[in-house]
Amino acid sequence: MADKGSLWDKLTQKHNLIPYPYNKIVAWGFGGFIFKTTFDNITSTIKARKHGFNECIDSEEMIIEVLTTLREMKYIP
Repeated sequence: MADKGSLWDKLTQKHNLIPYPYNKIVAWGFGGFIFKTTFDNITSTIKARKHGFNECIDSEEMIIEVLTTLREMKYIP
């Protein structure tokens, strides 16, 4: 994905987005790690809940909210 900077520049112009540097949009290394692991990444939240962190948010709702906000702020088309 690191080679897609020029494509991002074109999308930014086409959709009149805020000109935010492509290399600062996401942590590409993290995405590479998560999507290329050869093992299941299963994390338990039991320990956090035992220590009083009981609130949670639906992942799909959160992602939609964040993407909607980024679109409204003109960071993404």
